[in-house]
Amino acid sequence: MKRFLTAIAFLIVTTFSFAQTAIGIKVASPYNTGNFTSAVKSNIEGGITLSEPLILFPPGYYPSLLSSGVFVRTHLKNRWHLQIEVLYKREGVWYYRNRQLEEEKKQDTIGAWSPNRHASYEWDYIDIPVSFQWEANGALLRLVGEVGLSPKFLVRAVYETNQPEGGDITYKVQSSFNPVVLNWHLGAGLILDKERWIWLFQTRLSNSFTPITSKRGTPDINLKHIKTHHVAFTVSVGYKLSKKMRTIPQEELPTITNDSIPAEVNTSQEQDF
Repeated sequence: MKRFLTAIAFLIVTTFSFAQTAIGIKVASPYNTGNFTSAVKSNIEGGITLSEPLILFPPGYYPSLLSSGVFVRTHLKNRWHLQIEVLYKREGVWYYRNRQLEEEKKQDTIGAWSPNRHASYEWDYIDIPVSFQWEANGALLRLVGEVGLSPKFLVRAVYETNQPEGGDITYKVQSSFNPVVLNWHLGAGLILDKERWIWLFQTRLSNSFTPITSKRGTPDINLKHIKTHHVAFTVSVGYKLSKKMRTIPQEELPTITNDSIPAEVNTSQEQDF
């Protein structure tokens, strides 16, 4: 991981040596950005049911109100660009305990779902995506596709559960999770290129391929084999840096004539050495 971070730092530094470099900010849509989970196994009798806050999203979808940051983008060769980002990202999972849900249904007429989710996990990460982007031909508006990797560094983890007497209680559980998780991602979008500014409208799907924890005994859910899938709809605005090449003045070379050559070396005879 240290080598990976060193390589990223090297790329960021060397990026500024390229002529076509842009820096900017990236903001995600809070309504259309979030994550869902797979390979979820319960640790409790009766199991759990992932909540479904919106009909359009899969079970367990967790809206991400925080998923924004800064980026550096530079042209590599032909239609290829390199983009490095530093983002603050929030992920999570919320769910119902099945037995608790059944008891609530017996006690009152709450319908199919409880008005309050029983528990949730929430993780905050510093995410550093490194993407290779390909642009189609076009003068002003162009299609963009990307593929890349990103390490994300855990900065916060909490477990929240409701209590029988009412109210919620929150526990800090950062020590139960791995400090670094690796993701791979794919994305597509449109880029608007106008003189010194670029606008990038993107959709990106990120998937974890290293575990978020090595522990089995996390409350309610066995998170050792869980997979997180993050979907982001973002708008990026970048400013192109100008790189003015410094020209080194060349002194005028003196004109050499026969008159300027000393007499002892001014000879037309050939000499053998």
